[in-house]
Amino acid sequence: MPQVFRKFSKAHPGLVPVPRELLGAEQAHALLDGAVDAGFLSEPFVDDTLDFYPLLTDTFQAVPPERHPLATLPEFSLAALAPEAFLLHQADLVGRERASLIDQCRRAGFTPQVAYEGRQLQTILGMIASGRGVGLLRSAVLAMHRPVGVIHRPLTGEPLLWTLGLALRRENPLPIAQARIAAARAVAPHSLTLQ
Repeated sequence: MPQVFRKFSKAHPGLVPVPRELLGAEQAHALLDGAVDAGFLSEPFVDDTLDFYPLLTDTFQAVPPERHPLATLPEFSLAALAPEAFLLHQADLVGRERASLIDQCRRAGFTPQVAYEGRQLQTILGMIASGRGVGLLRSAVLAMHRPVGVIHRPLTGEPLLWTLGLALRRENPLPIAQARIAAARAVAPHSLTLQ
């Protein structure tokens, strides 16, 4: 996002973006209402009324407590988590991503037992550290946080993905929104195609 903002500001020095921090569903509604001209959204919040230009994709890792028997392994399959209670972060696993997780678990031979879904990452990490279950968190989130009492491991097999992109209204997009797409394309020319 910082690179997109820099490119946009360089190309349009007279325009000063006014960022607003909104949750995914709030941001999608603000786009549809015309309250914002473009937004950075994860893919599950996008419907057929918005155009979506993917910028980056991240993978999920398993997050068990540090004293969990799987903690000694460098990686393991999703099926290894079958007996565990799942503690999920609502910001990451919603809509299609949540459906994808459930589908992958079923293909691995089990239905995940979701014990808790929360908004606060620290609450989820604390619950995992206390042994109440395991989590699935994005690699980028884990790189930014150094959680105490938990470990994280890559999952073998088909990856569970999370995609962030630029979204705007499909009908009558503002010229300013098109300028943001141009800035985003300059940053991620190979990733940024309309979905």
